[in-house]
Amino acid sequence: MAALEASGFPSGARELLAGPAPPEAPALTGLKPSRRFPIPLALYFSSAAFLGFLFGLEWWFGNKESPQPLIKLVGINLTTCLVWAFIGLGIWLAVVYFPVRRPRVVRDFGMHILFAIAAAGLQMLRYLSVTWYFSLPADRVSLGWVIPYFFRNEGISYGVIYFGLALLLRGILADREAQESKLQSARLAEQLASAELLNLKAQIHPHLLFNTLNSISSLMRRDADATDLLIERLGNLLRASLDLGRRQEVPLETELYLAERYLEIQKIRFSRKLAFTIAAAPGVLNSSFPPLLLQPLVENAVTHGIAESAEQGMVRLTAGIEGNQLRICIFNTIPLNGANRKNGLGLKNTADRLRLLFGDQATLKTEKTAHEFKAILTIPYRPSVRESLPV
Repeated sequence: MAALEASGFPSGARELLAGPAPPEAPALTGLKPSRRFPIPLALYFSSAAFLGFLFGLEWWFGNKESPQPLIKLVGINLTTCLVWAFIGLGIWLAVVYFPVRRPRVVRDFGMHILFAIAAAGLQMLRYLSVTWYFSLPADRVSLGWVIPYFFRNEGISYGVIYFGLALLLRGILADREAQESKLQSARLAEQLASAELLNLKAQIHPHLLFNTLNSISSLMRRDADATDLLIERLGNLLRASLDLGRRQEVPLETELYLAERYLEIQKIRFSRKLAFTIAAAPGVLNSSFPPLLLQPLVENAVTHGIAESAEQGMVRLTAGIEGNQLRICIFNTIPLNGANRKNGLGLKNTADRLRLLFGDQATLKTEKTAHEFKAILTIPYRPSVRESLPV
C-alpha cells in the first residue's frame, strides 16, 4: 500500500476539483404513445404495387384457355392492391383515433361501421373504374345494377376484411402502447431515483458545514491564528464539495483528496488528539467513484472516534481492489465512553445512496471491536472515465 500523505496528493487532483463540471444530463420526460404507421409508407405502398404486379402476372400465366392482355390483368390487380393499401392506412388512423375504449365504445364502434361501409364503397368505385376502362362500350353495365350487386355479393366479405384488419392493427397499437408505458415507467423511476440522490447529496453539505462550524466555535476563543486557517480551509473544502456535488462520478483520487482536506481541518481543531493516515493500493486512484460518498463516513469517524474521546485517537482510511470490487475501509479508535455508539445519519445516507446507485452490487458493513470501529464499503470496480491523473 502506498501512503498518501497530506502533501503527497498530485496536483492533478487539485486541478480536477477546480475544473468545470460536466454538463448536466437532460431532463427525462415521458413519451406519448406513438401514432406512426408500423411500416414506412414508401415501403408499404411499393410492396402493395409489387404484389399487384405479381398477382396480375400469375393470373396471366394461369389463364391460357381464355387469354387476356397482360396490361389488363396487371392493372386490375395493381389497383386492387393499392386501394387496399390506402384502406389499410385509413384503418390504422381509425384505430388510433377511435380505439373503441370506454366511455366512447358505442361512438367509436359506430364510426368503424361507417368506415367499413366507406371502404367497401371505395372498392366498388375501383371495380367500376377498372371494369369501365377495360370493357367494350357494349359490355358496360349501368350503376343501378352494379351497386346493389356489389354490396349484396361483396359487402360482407369486405366488412369481414375491414374488421379483421382493424383487430390486427389494434393489437399492434396496444403492444406499442404497452411498451411505451413500460419505458415511461422506467424513466419515471429513474427520475425519482435521481431526485432522491439529489436530496441525499443535499444533506451532506449542511452536515459538513455544521461539523466544521463546531470546530471553529471551539477554537476561536483560544487560538485566533488557527481559527483563521480553519476558516480558509473550510472555504476551500466547501467550494470543492459543491463542485463535486454536480458530478456523477469522479476518480477515487479526488474523493480521497477531499477526505484528506477535511481531516486536516479537524487536525487543526483537535491538534495532537487526532492522527490520521490515508493509504491506497497501486492503480486504485483512478477508479470511478460517486462524489462525496466517503465524506459522511469520515465525518462519523471523527465525530464518534475523536470528538468524544479524552485521549488521542486514530482515523485510518484504506482503499484497494479485491476481485472486481473496490473496497474502502474507514477505521477509527473507540473512546472508553463510546461503547454504545449507534449508526447515525452518515451511515444511513451512504447506505441509501449505494442502494440507489448500485442496487445489490454494493455493500456497506460495519464492524466493532473493543478498541476500533470499522466501516467497510464495496462497490463494483470500474476505471474512471477521466484520464489518469499524474502521480
